[in-house]
Amino acid sequence: MLNQSGLARVESLDILLVQDSMVLSAAGEFQGKTAQTDGLQVRFKDDVVIASGNVTALGRTLELAVEARVTYDSGTPQVAISRFQLGYLPLALFGLTKDKISAMINERVQSSGFTVPASFDGIRIQDGKLIILSR
Repeated sequence: MLNQSGLARVESLDILLVQDSMVLSAAGEFQGKTAQTDGLQVRFKDDVVIASGNVTALGRTLELAVEARVTYDSGTPQVAISRFQLGYLPLALFGLTKDKISAMINERVQSSGFTVPASFDGIRIQDGKLIILSR
């Protein structure tokens, strides 16, 4: 299993890199509930990440749409969710807000110690690899 935490557990993860986007398929648990996605489209546009596709949980398949801006604070990525839609369900139903989701992601990134160069010229996907262009 990958990415163990009290909130989520990923049991399988497949990523297909295609030019400036990727296709993600994953299965695992979120807050103790089994969930999976197959063919989630993730696109990168400047400092914005846009994800859309179907997520199956609790016997239902719902369309997920997420848009987030990624910035950097001392080399550590910071995520700010600007759009989060899971079918027609309001986030409040899950006790969530866009700010809470952003905070959960940022806390996980900070605790992992993941950093990027202080300055970089761009990010691209080439030959199946994520390439960060740095000065």
